[in-house]
Amino acid sequence: MIKHLSLAYSGTLFLLLIWLLTSCNGSSPNNVAIPTQVAVAQLPTLSPTAVSTTLPATLDLSSLAPTPEPTAVLPTSTPRPTATLPPSFVNISDPAAEATVLLGSDITMRGLAQLAPSQTISLTLRALNGRLLTETVGLVEDTFWQARLRIPEFVSGSASLIATVTDNHAAVISDTVPIQLTLDPTTTDRYLVLFRPQAEETAVAGYNLFFDGNAQRPGGSFVNIAVFGDDCQTRLASQSYPLRGSGYWQAFLILPPTASGSVCAIAGFGTPGEDTWREVQLPLTVLPSDDPEAKGITIGNPPPEATATAGKDLFIYGTAFAAQLAPVRVSILLENGRIISETDSSTDFWGYWEQSIFLPNDVEGPAQVTVTVGEPDDPFYSQTSTTIIIELAEVP
Repeated sequence: MIKHLSLAYSGTLFLLLIWLLTSCNGSSPNNVAIPTQVAVAQLPTLSPTAVSTTLPATLDLSSLAPTPEPTAVLPTSTPRPTATLPPSFVNISDPAAEATVLLGSDITMRGLAQLAPSQTISLTLRALNGRLLTETVGLVEDTFWQARLRIPEFVSGSASLIATVTDNHAAVISDTVPIQLTLDPTTTDRYLVLFRPQAEETAVAGYNLFFDGNAQRPGGSFVNIAVFGDDCQTRLASQSYPLRGSGYWQAFLILPPTASGSVCAIAGFGTPGEDTWREVQLPLTVLPSDDPEAKGITIGNPPPEATATAGKDLFIYGTAFAAQLAPVRVSILLENGRIISETDSSTDFWGYWEQSIFLPNDVEGPAQVTVTVGEPDDPFYSQTSTTIIIELAEVP
């Protein structure tokens, strides 16, 4: 009975629920249709796809680096060529190197040159110590130039001709030619001749250097001798000796112990720049006293071809290098082979030696004066000679 009551109660609840839903829709419960159940939609089944078990290759990131695009080059205008002048040059072709040129003469200098429009050529003559003696300007035609130059009478010896390209008074390039300035005693009434030392002679530091020569109408009463170093700019030694008017003169100069190398020997009288000034300038080489080549002997007096008188004393002197206190032997040999004298002497600390020899009354003609220092087996042994002319004494 209870089972039948439960079923009746459940049916009643179901009918009540239907009525309530119909009331909410405003429809009569008699018109409510039971909805038809729609079939549940079925999702499509995907076919299984084969899955690869191999991993893809590692990606090379460097291959993905962007390639730079070339920079665009803007068109430029073609530069115009700049005019280039050839380098300047100058040379002296005439006179030639070491040419002999007379004092007081006119010479023509010639050469080749390449100049810019603003450039000129100047010509100068300079003494060995750099003193300006004269100058002029060259005339240029295309690549050829020439100039006339008068050689002054003031300085003889070694000198230099210089051609210089200048631009607004500034030197650009130059060429130098060494020459020898000599004098002709027959063309002038005032001059200075230097017999010794001679150009390129070798002297020795710490020893006497002998000077001699001839002075004609000297300006002043002294002859000045000097040796300069450092391109003839630094005075190493100097001395002045009195002159007895025109004629032959002799002088000595002691070189300092520190002197060495190329130097200039200068002798002169008068004041530079004045008309009575005369000089001789020569290059010398000075050896240190301990140099193996620093040896030898010189004869200061008599000079070559000097005249001596029979029956009188002949005074002979000179300098011996690197042979202090060594024996000096002086001999005089006549042309016929007769030896009229053979005498020994010695040197002092500076190498100076002297000897007075009496000439017999009965000798005449040429004679040879020979001087030796040391013995033949000595390392400093040296020999030198000069010639004299012996004349008979005048009979009163």
